[in-house]
Amino acid sequence: MHITEGNENSEILPGYRCHSGSKFSDIETAPSYAMTSLYQRIFSDSKAKFSGPFVLGWDNKEFLEVSLKDVHFQAFAIRIDGKILVYITNISVGEQKNTIENYTASFIGEYNRKRALFVQIIQSENYKISIYQKDNEPIIFFGSTPTET
Repeated sequence: MHITEGNENSEILPGYRCHSGSKFSDIETAPSYAMTSLYQRIFSDSKAKFSGPFVLGWDNKEFLEVSLKDVHFQAFAIRIDGKILVYITNISVGEQKNTIENYTASFIGEYNRKRALFVQIIQSENYKISIYQKDNEPIIFFGSTPTET
């Protein structure tokens, strides 16, 4: 069984697909959903679901240390007001002290009273916010400052 990162749209909408032999899962928003999708496709009579990251050994400190060797950046999440979980998937500091040159973050929230994925990207002083909703084209805002977007 393999999990690969992909994207459902031509934009940077994150997606995961799991496969085993010639069987593939749907493109899902999380690796665990992709595993569950594939398992249910292979064993269609089963109601079993993926047990979570501990089954893969992510609770083993030695395993984590070895898997992070030579990794310069590790994605992380920040919970805001106990409600919104923001995933920081890319960040790099510019040559000037205390400046961010590249940054990518995403979170799930509401836009026009519907569930949406928000993706914010900063690349060399260009700001982009993309809002993705199921079955809709993304809404994209551009700007050269954070308040311009």
